[in-house]
Amino acid sequence: MPYSSIHVPDDSSWHHLPAYSSHVARMLEQAYREIKHGTRTVVAYEQILQTIRPLAARPMAWPQWLRVRYVLGMCYAGLDAYTDALRHLAAALAIATDKQDWAAYAEVAFLSGSVKNGAGHFAGSMTDQLLCVTTTRELREQAAAAGQSAAPLANLEMLALIGLSTAQFMRAHFDDSAHHLGEAARLFTGDPLTDLAAANITWLRAIHDRWKGSLESALAQAQRAAEVYARSGPPAGYGRIQAIVADIAMDLAESFPATAPTYGRNAYLTLARPYIERALTLAREQHDQGGEGIALLALARMTQLTTVGIGNALPAIESVLARAGAMHDTALRAQAYYSLGREFAAHGEFSRARACYRLALSELGGTEGDAMRLWPQRALLESEEMHPDG
Repeated sequence: MPYSSIHVPDDSSWHHLPAYSSHVARMLEQAYREIKHGTRTVVAYEQILQTIRPLAARPMAWPQWLRVRYVLGMCYAGLDAYTDALRHLAAALAIATDKQDWAAYAEVAFLSGSVKNGAGHFAGSMTDQLLCVTTTRELREQAAAAGQSAAPLANLEMLALIGLSTAQFMRAHFDDSAHHLGEAARLFTGDPLTDLAAANITWLRAIHDRWKGSLESALAQAQRAAEVYARSGPPAGYGRIQAIVADIAMDLAESFPATAPTYGRNAYLTLARPYIERALTLAREQHDQGGEGIALLALARMTQLTTVGIGNALPAIESVLARAGAMHDTALRAQAYYSLGREFAAHGEFSRARACYRLALSELGGTEGDAMRLWPQRALLESEEMHPDG
């Protein structure tokens, strides 16, 4: 059968296949139009699900069933229903494997890995993204040997490398993450000022620089990425990106002493404020409760730094703790405990601060986000060394 991209809802070569359905073809064409040209909001994904879900009871040709599963996986992922999304994507991978549709297999593996990144299943994401990378490389070699264009495959490989680098960073495989990020950058051929992939690459560079302690470079990269995201169409969770830019600026503010003169410290705090304000506004506009919690923690940190231990950020942090508990958001709860520890430390209550850092580590103990443990671990070790009797 001729090659047909999984991004194509229907193809004339399927019309002779057993159980081919014209009705399913029309519904898929409608869903694909909405995905391509729609808003990709919660409401939009729910409407597409209402169209596509009933098709599961109908007979259809295997390429149609593959695409129904793919669309269902994409929509459930857009609703953060990761378990449902991965169930449908696993079924799509099985169909693609059975029919040896390796181009579709690569696309579904990439989406599955991306969903696993969102769900915090970073080890599984690494597996899926590696499968996508190896499959696209083989397909690119075949295309080159046949004198065909391999540009779409190279783009997919680049996106999978970005996803792989993300998962490896979160698993604290920093060297591997940097290596694959470099490979992704070499494959990038889009506009560095407007392309979403450019924003993702630049953002990951910022995160790497922050981890290495290269804070000036991290801030410049993070600001650049935030602007490219804005031009390319802000993604879901864009407010969280604003909050992290603010956090990096506050890292730099903390590198200056709190004693007069405080020009450098104040300059970075001034830079951080509008990012925190945008983080709060965007999170509320996007109904991103977790993102709003992250922004509120950034605001609490701003209070800590501007009042130098005199202000009280405890109520704000405790409200985020309660929110995280209600949402069953382990990562946010860990971040809140870490912020609570910093607040106690700012008031000289080092024993209580260490207890909070240990609680943050305990929250993260059952997760795959090894990189997230670095901050409370560092704070705990520093407190034990500098204030053993506090």
